[in-house]
Amino acid sequence: MIGWLLEELFRRAGVKIVAKEEVLNVARRYFFINAFDGLMISLGVLLGGHFGAHISSRGLLFALMGSVIAMGLSGFFGAYISERAERLKSIKEIENQIHQDLSGTRYENQLMKASVLIALVDAIAPVLSSMPAIAFLTLSFIGLIDVHVSVYAALLFSLALLVFLGYELGKMAGEKPLIYSLALLFLGMLLAFITFVLGGV
Repeated sequence: MIGWLLEELFRRAGVKIVAKEEVLNVARRYFFINAFDGLMISLGVLLGGHFGAHISSRGLLFALMGSVIAMGLSGFFGAYISERAERLKSIKEIENQIHQDLSGTRYENQLMKASVLIALVDAIAPVLSSMPAIAFLTLSFIGLIDVHVSVYAALLFSLALLVFLGYELGKMAGEKPLIYSLALLFLGMLLAFITFVLGGV
């Protein structure tokens, strides 16, 4: 599902370069890595902030949003700079092989566009994976639900997303999705345990 969505994103953006499959593989890796990081941040803020430090829903919401925005921005610029450098290197290698300047060509424009799209995927992934936690904390902040309910619901949805992420990783790897789902769920539970211990709960 995630792989198909990324393919659709690149197709609709008009990226039809020779190295499209390699570019898609990079985008998939960035997405899974940063979606996982976003979920870990969500779990860390929820568990450490609520159970460890007893922070209000307002404090939890702004702490999580600040962390996710910072991660998204750093991810975008970091990914763009590194991917642009990789694409430029690729262009130079091809130019040396064919003894022709590719500056301003459709091929160069496609590679630069791919760099931007990969950076966007990198930035959006942690935001998307943190949305359930942000949504429930927002409901608590505006007074629609109790803070305890919002935290438990956010934790449940975040763990469910970990399972889904593991399932998609397993499918992508061509292995048993259930094993990957259980592995990521275990990591989430391990983080929960560590946070409880450090929080003195």
